[in-house]
Amino acid sequence: HTARIWSVADGHVVAVLIPHYSPVVTARFLHHDSIVFTASSGYIRLWNPLSGERTDSVHIDTENLDALDLTPDRKYVFAANGGGHGALILFDNDSILVRVDSAVLGEFNTTGTQICIAMANHSIIVWDVLSRSIVAHFTGHTNYVNSVSFDRAGRRVVSASADRTVRVWDIATGAQVFYAVAHDGAAICARFNPQGDRVASGGKDRAIRIWDVSASGVDAPVAGVRSAGVGVECLPNVTSGPFLVRMHGAGSGVAHVEVIDLLGTVVRSSDASAASGSVNVWMDASSLASGLYVVRVRSGGGTATSRLLVR
Repeated sequence: HTARIWSVADGHVVAVLIPHYSPVVTARFLHHDSIVFTASSGYIRLWNPLSGERTDSVHIDTENLDALDLTPDRKYVFAANGGGHGALILFDNDSILVRVDSAVLGEFNTTGTQICIAMANHSIIVWDVLSRSIVAHFTGHTNYVNSVSFDRAGRRVVSASADRTVRVWDIATGAQVFYAVAHDGAAICARFNPQGDRVASGGKDRAIRIWDVSASGVDAPVAGVRSAGVGVECLPNVTSGPFLVRMHGAGSGVAHVEVIDLLGTVVRSSDASAASGSVNVWMDASSLASGLYVVRVRSGGGTATSRLLVR
């Protein structure tokens, strides 16, 4: 029932934020880190991150709260509970402006003018706060949506779903502009980087993966994807010299092998013919800088990646 602020530099606890009387479901910085915002069932609290002192508190009439977000200007709150009931609330006087039935979770854009809301029917809506109207409606997920988030420009939304997929949506056109079967289990969360050209996703398979979403398309990973029935390995996977890239389930035709650094730059590439559904390619890491790389193989059978550590 507490929230804690930690020092990244040395790992010590800077402040313990108490009390909450039920589990804390949200904790985040606001206003360029000058305010900490926490929420638990029925209460929202604001804190001074340096002193740990509470600066504001408001009670909201939403039981079993498990999803909540606050606009940067602290004017509006979106709250939802496990029963699929959501509400847009005026923060200052706790008055409910709009009730959104079947809402599961929601997140405001950086200006607080729009909110993307995941619905119980697996769709996503974008709601304009000022006009109190729906400006976009996205459909395509086939299971619960676990995460929604805007890019910094407020033009696109990324979603992660229990159907294992991560999808990017264009608000102006309503089109799905990126799609990937991202994880072996449910995709739990997804967020844009500040530039908006990469998405990081986390899944129930305990993997975190990075996706190139700079161009429209399907399945454009820069790290950590594996298509069903397809696998790839590097032998050895820790090396400073030659290594073998071996892929099974490659289908037929030509396979394209790439070695990619963690910035998404292809530093090595090679083409090879798939024989009996397998690919075996020798490559050399002797001139690569030390560090972690992703080896990606694209073939008629699908796409798969593996890790390579160069010493």
